[in-house]
Amino acid sequence: MRKSPILAALLRHKVAAGLIAAQIALTLAIIANALYIVIERSQLMARPSGVAEQELFVLGLTPNGSPEQRRADLLADLDAVRKVPGVAGAYLTNSLPMSGGGWSSSVNLTAEDTGGRDRVTALYMADESSIDTLGLKLVAGRNFEPGELQWQEDNKPLRPQSVIITEALARRLFGDQPAVGRMIGISGVRGDVGTRVVGVVERLVTPWAGWGQFEQSTLVPIRSDGGPRIAVRVRPGRLDETVKAVEEALWARNPQRVVDGRRTMPEMRAEQYQSDRALVIIMAAITLSLLAVTALGIVGQASFWVTQRTRQIGVRRALGATRGQILRYFQAENAIIAGFGIVVGVTLAYVVNYWMAENFGADRLPWFYLPIGAAIVLLLGQVAVYAPARRAAQVPPAIATRSA
Repeated sequence: MRKSPILAALLRHKVAAGLIAAQIALTLAIIANALYIVIERSQLMARPSGVAEQELFVLGLTPNGSPEQRRADLLADLDAVRKVPGVAGAYLTNSLPMSGGGWSSSVNLTAEDTGGRDRVTALYMADESSIDTLGLKLVAGRNFEPGELQWQEDNKPLRPQSVIITEALARRLFGDQPAVGRMIGISGVRGDVGTRVVGVVERLVTPWAGWGQFEQSTLVPIRSDGGPRIAVRVRPGRLDETVKAVEEALWARNPQRVVDGRRTMPEMRAEQYQSDRALVIIMAAITLSLLAVTALGIVGQASFWVTQRTRQIGVRRALGATRGQILRYFQAENAIIAGFGIVVGVTLAYVVNYWMAENFGADRLPWFYLPIGAAIVLLLGQVAVYAPARRAAQVPPAIATRSA
């Protein structure tokens, strides 16, 4: 049985064709996994926080004196901040989303309950102005009332009368049942279920971007005089100038006041996703480098074969082969090599992904990334081989024959 001219030519150059196919296989295996990591991490970094990020910042305070003096001082500071031009809202809190530090607790549903591994929540100190200050969307129930606000006593469990939780936490705790009016416990004390859910907000993420329960958060109507923070929302477009004005207002009220830990929400987001961003850059650089090296290898191989087959090309042109047929010949040859590489690369991609999952805790590679990677390397091969193939197709038959 007569072999096709393309297969016959490839069999005469088995080593060169095999090296290109191996290079394509390795490229496919790596870029399929790298592409998945880049997309997955990019989606992770783009997750909405539920708050008005571009308008929020936080300041740390260190009040002195007796508990009564500290509380009076903090309320005076809060009043001074709220009066600063450009401030749209402010309240005392312990943390903000994606700040990297804060409180958390398991959630009890019954007196015998000790909480579950997935029934955990971040805890944010808040008051009746917090929803507006953060820019949250209340989807069920009501806001806090002034009478529910209390100061946290030192060394005592956190037992607020009421809380506002996120939709994600409501689904985790109660499924499809309404959450408003239900009793829970967040003190960590067995048997404590004395806190009522009075409201549900659409979204409020935790201080930790890497937390598995990233959207399970709870607002508690509590204030603390033990090193609290003031969360401040500014008018749109006035973040930098208002930050300075707030600091000046606090120092003007009390020159001895220690004001530290100034951070804006954009800075917090950047810090939380710093390692993810670095990983995306590294994976993108590796992918582009591999594609470039593979493309150069295909160009070099095709250019060499064009030179070696000058007589063959000339004979085919003299027998009536058109430039288009010569061009398609080299493109088909490259497609066959790429096809072998893709078959091996698909298997290798799963092996690489399995190794990453076992050693680095990576997720399993979704199947549809393999045809995407295969399409990329196949297209890359066709683009890379086009210039050498076109150069071969441009050679006049007479010159090609004499150069043999």
